[in-house]
Amino acid sequence: MSSFYKVRGNPPMLDLINHILISYTLPGLVLCFGLCFFFIIVPDRGGLRGYRMARRMMGCAYLFYFAALLVQSFVRTMPSSTLLHSMIVIVIGLLQAFLFTFALTTLIDVKFFTWRRFVREFLLVLLPILVCFLLFSAYFPHAEWVGFLLLTLFYLVKMTYYVLHFRRRYHDYEQRMDNYFSDDERKRLKWANRSFFTALSIGILALLYGLFPSMLTSLLFALAVIIYYTIFGFRFLNYAFTFQQIEAAMVDDGMSEVNNS
Repeated sequence: MSSFYKVRGNPPMLDLINHILISYTLPGLVLCFGLCFFFIIVPDRGGLRGYRMARRMMGCAYLFYFAALLVQSFVRTMPSSTLLHSMIVIVIGLLQAFLFTFALTTLIDVKFFTWRRFVREFLLVLLPILVCFLLFSAYFPHAEWVGFLLLTLFYLVKMTYYVLHFRRRYHDYEQRMDNYFSDDERKRLKWANRSFFTALSIGILALLYGLFPSMLTSLLFALAVIIYYTIFGFRFLNYAFTFQQIEAAMVDDGMSEVNNS
């Protein structure tokens, strides 16, 4: 157990639970689901092209998180690493928000994904992160805090953008479902909307975890992520069976014009 979370007065049992969750339960969970996303067979149907791509992105998101947890474990053992650890937490939140938003948007809009769009959006996330870390390591007074504060501000801006982006896409999806169905079929992807905003809540918790690292925020964040990633993983893996019920509307050539933006 690193000294990062060891605060005088923490009960030993709380330290042990936190250590088990952060070092074993969470990494094992995300690794297992990440491999499932890649290796569980998807039905060989053309209409599932968007789902296949979205599932690969989710596999990357889970495996990336597994690697990030290993990096976090290493950083926590470094002396005077509190601010660096907080920045890593925020970066993980940013990249996870990007991948989750892209994957969930691909589910509700099968023509959304293009490699050009993916690379462009990824660079718009990655380049500002690199700038913040360059400032963090620069040699001028309070450089570390400048890099940290700019990264936090960027995090808030991107999260706001993702909310507006997804809501616009989901509104378009709802209109398409209303045009095709008059019953509960149009609600079969309601879980994607709930999943997005639940992920947003965890993103806010990640920011609090990065700004105020402590045993309490560590435990709350770990528990929230374990519960969410488990439920979301199962729902996402089962999506192929849901899709066949709404496939006609999802793959119609009249897909929303918003795709071209």
